[in-house]
Amino acid sequence: MNEKTRQLMREARESKNMKQSDVAEKLGVTLQAVSSWERGKNDIDMDSFVAYCQVCEADFTEILKQAYGDPAQMQNFQCTSDEAEIIRRYRLIDERGKKTSAEFWTRSMVTRWRLFKKTCRLRLEPGEKLGENREMSLPFG
Repeated sequence: MNEKTRQLMREARESKNMKQSDVAEKLGVTLQAVSSWERGKNDIDMDSFVAYCQVCEADFTEILKQAYGDPAQMQNFQCTSDEAEIIRRYRLIDERGKKTSAEFWTRSMVTRWRLFKKTCRLRLEPGEKLGENREMSLPFG
């Protein structure tokens, strides 16, 4: 998160007259974690950022728009007709559906990455050492 995002997070918390300890308690994290997020010492992950915003009754999309700019206002943005159709269909989904979709794809990508890491191991012949002739074992043809 950039400095503007951290500033807006602090302002959202302060506008609700909340202390960092109040937010930490509601999120189930330490005071030091909240402090380090707001000071930029540690980056906040997206799930924690959204939860932080919910606790402070702030709209996380508005904070991101203010910090990074509104993607809808981007100049020279181009996408294929297939990408435009995906965006159009996504916009028709209600908020619960969007959240479920995002959670599904996040879990799906994590699962795929773990499977890839697990199955892409170096195969060594008996007596062969790393650095010698080696072949990658892939989970697909």
